Amino acid sequence: MKKTRGFKHYLKFWLIATGLYGSYIVYLAYQDGAFNQPALLSVGLLPLLFTFLLFVFDQIFDRIWPTKEKKTDDEFNDFLIKTTSKVNEKLQLSIEDFRRLRENVRFQKSLYQAYQVYLIGETEEINYTFLNKKFKKDSKEYNALMIVIEEVKEMTGN
Repeated sequence: MKKTRGFKHYLKFWLIATGLYGSYIVYLAYQDGAFNQPALLSVGLLPLLFTFLLFVFDQIFDRIWPTKEKKTDDEFNDFLIKTTSKVNEKLQLSIEDFRRLRENVRFQKSLYQAYQVYLIGETEEINYTFLNKKFKKDSKEYNALMIVIEEVKEMTGN
């Protein structure tokens, strides 16, 4: 959910910058008939410097102007904390049960859909009836989702 620029992003940028700058140095060498020693040495330094500056500016701008995704991630995390505490309170699930719920892709998708109902309300595509029918009635997923739905109804005032 959270999109951050990781090591791969900056490694790709460095490789592209090194390739482009190296190509430029080769072009200059072709034009002049020989490699310029200082320019050849700068192939190792300049792309690294540009990559570092890109990283610094990304960090600064992310702190000054956080993206909407960060805000919604924080809101979704708050929603998860509230609903998880209610599920734990009412069902007394073990750590193993929570691990299974966390790894269950269908359940995680249902949680996100419940969050969407919390944000925008019920729609024709996603509503409480739709969420009720996703799991067998005697499963832990069903029981946990019912508690989440109850919590969403309380949060929205329905």
